[in-house]
Amino acid sequence: MRPSAGASAPGRVNLIGEHTDYNGGPVLPFALRVRTTVVAGPAEAGVLEVVSTRDGQLTRIDPREYRPAGWGAYVAGVMRELTAAGAAPAGGVRVAVAGDVPVGAGLSSSAALTVAAAKALTALAGASLTPRQIAGVAFRAEHDHVGVQCGIMDQTIAALARPHHALLIECASAETHHIPFRGRLLLVDTGVRRELAAGAFNQRRAECEAAVARLRIELPELVWLASWPVAWLARLKRALPE
Repeated sequence: MRPSAGASAPGRVNLIGEHTDYNGGPVLPFALRVRTTVVAGPAEAGVLEVVSTRDGQLTRIDPREYRPAGWGAYVAGVMRELTAAGAAPAGGVRVAVAGDVPVGAGLSSSAALTVAAAKALTALAGASLTPRQIAGVAFRAEHDHVGVQCGIMDQTIAALARPHHALLIECASAETHHIPFRGRLLLVDTGVRRELAAGAFNQRRAECEAAVARLRIELPELVWLASWPVAWLARLKRALPE
């Protein structure tokens, strides 16, 4: 394939806030040096072709298919979201993926893929989206089209990252602040792998949503599990006893 457009996006680690992004709380991720790169070019009309340097296998996907099997579903989700936004390439597309973000290691390889794909495919279409719009496309691709009940953190840091800065994200409002970060961290790969769409991640979110539903019996005005005034604490304790 002779690519016509390309882009990359980083993996990330999170300093503060686990399982708080989809509960409306603050998180503080920062981007890593490892990245996923996506290049794209034209292909046969109506066909999405994806290939990765990890296995070298070319897969053909109908982008209209709902949740196709394999990692190509992430790229197909991006295509569907870009089509809805009027920013998708015309005709068919061939996509090649390479990078060094470990898959399944908790470094948001899927967000790096969807953000890089959204940037590359937007460029191929000659369209222009802001980093926040790119993050939204990538989030909906993973959440709506792949079925991962994720929050906005991973896609937001992948799209908005700055060198030597962490990104404070107030997930209830989607407000962001770049925070200078000069420290050094040692990241250790435990070797444990996971797949968000098939693992316990979706179960954790379902449990949090069940807790919100229970708390709303006492506090109908409650929106987020991780974002509420301290004055509500006594009422929350009554609604959700040990």
